[in-house]
Order: sequence, then C-alpha cells, then structure tokens
Amino acid sequence: VSGAPVHKKFLSQADEEGLLRAAREREALCTSGGKCEGSVVVAFANMGYRKFALNWVLSMRLAEVENFLLVALDAPSHSFFTKHKVHSHLLAVGGEGEALHHQSGAFMDIMHVRMESLLAIMRGGVSVWLTDVDAIFNNDPFAFLEEGRDAAMVYDTPFLPKGEDSPLMVMAGCFWMRECGASPSNCELLEATMQHQRENPSKHDQYSFNAKLYEKGVNY
Repeated sequence: VSGAPVHKKFLSQADEEGLLRAAREREALCTSGGKCEGSVVVAFANMGYRKFALNWVLSMRLAEVENFLLVALDAPSHSFFTKHKVHSHLLAVGGEGEALHHQSGAFMDIMHVRMESLLAIMRGGVSVWLTDVDAIFNNDPFAFLEEGRDAAMVYDTPFLPKGEDSPLMVMAGCFWMRECGASPSNCELLEATMQHQRENPSKHDQYSFNAKLYEKGVNY
C-alpha cells in the first residue's frame, strides 16, 4: 500500500540461528534451578555502553546468576568484552559504536534489533528476561517470578496509566517473558509492539510497548 511503513528487518536467518544457539548455551548455565530453568537474561550494548555493560555483568556475577547473555552490537565492544574476560555474542547489526540519544534513528534501530532478537530466542523455545545494561541486580531476579505466570514486568512510575497517551509506566527494557510455544501471546505482544514502532517512528519503544499492553487490556 502506498505510504505504508516499510518493515526493515535487521537480523538475517544466520543471525537468528546464532543468537538462539548462544541463548541455549547460556541457559544451560542456570545454577539456581527451579525458576531460572529454560530462561536466559539478555542485554545489548555497543562500544558506547561498554562501561554500563561491565557493571551489569558484575551485578549478575555478584547475584550468582550465570545464565546471562550479553549481546555485543559492534566488533569493538565484542573485542573489549573479550579482553576483560566477559563472554559476549557478536551481533554486528545495530549501533554506531557510541552512546546514542534515545530519540535518534540509530537508537530506534537498536530497539528493533532487541525485539527481533528476543523473538528469535523465544520462538526457539527459550524464555527471556530482557534488561537494559544500566540496570543492576542485588539479588537473583528469578526469585521474584511468581509460579504460573507467563510474564513479569517492571513499573517505573508510581501511578497507573489511564490510556495509551498517559505517562508511561511499564518498562520496555526490563521484563521476563515465557517462550512462544508455552505462551504465544507474549510473542504476539512483541510483534505488535514492533509494528506500532514502524507506524510511529518518532515514538520511543516504551511508548509502543505500553500502547499495545493497554490495547490488549492488560490488568496493571
């Protein structure tokens, strides 16, 4: 249709297969048993966010969480992490090697890369806990998951949203979702979020994420 948003896909099939292999390898490192089984904690960073990423990795290790996957978005960051004895998976498809303004086109691209990556992992049967690299954990995050839930989300404002245009509340950069086979609605939500981003390119991913949650009637 003339004027319709173009779906730009960032990950190739080889990229998706490589991510899934890496996620499965890291998922196998779950040592606490129970709630972390079948899941991997995932974060993304380019060279501009390397110091945040090292801090994030340190918090994972101090919390005794080993089933984490740090995705390096450029070759320099991958080399940097390797030099500092931090395992990372190279996915050189997003980022310009520098910290980016949250409303820049390059930053928006990284948000799409994250969503595509999560979908590739979750479609492969691995549940995902996504975090931004500026998040740190004092305890094992899996301890906070409630039995029988298909998702766990984090609030970043002290009030409830009244609609898709109200102040945003649920973080798009910190949530756990069960894999697609066990919870197809999770992947439908991520796909809908990506579509909303394509239709509203000036909006941050958190806006799209919350808009779709509200539209689906999620009970906050």
